[in-house]
Amino acid sequence: MVPARRVRRGGELPEEGARRELLEEGGVRIDGELEIVGCYPMYVYGYDMLQISYRGRVADGDVTISHEHDGAQWVKASDMRTLLTDDVITDMAGGNDDVARLLGHIRTDLDRYLARVESA
Repeated sequence: MVPARRVRRGGELPEEGARRELLEEGGVRIDGELEIVGCYPMYVYGYDMLQISYRGRVADGDVTISHEHDGAQWVKASDMRTLLTDDVITDMAGGNDDVARLLGHIRTDLDRYLARVESA
């Protein structure tokens, strides 16, 4: 699942931005189409943004996480979903309703993604 979070570059469509971000941040190329999993507004870095989550097939090649993400790691979507319980979301949000809502949306996107993968 691909979150497309950055403000788009001039004339860039959201799907193009997701492909670019995957390549820049992880060396990941998508083979074929991206499918929208979920879409919702969020407020981050002092701006209103739109979170769009995609799913797609990763093309062959090595994945390399950029230097900007030294603590990042790859996890299975099902493992991430198992982690996002109500208690974990509450703890991570630390009383911030916007963060709790964002994490809830991410959990919903994971549910949608996993349902589509299981039915495929």
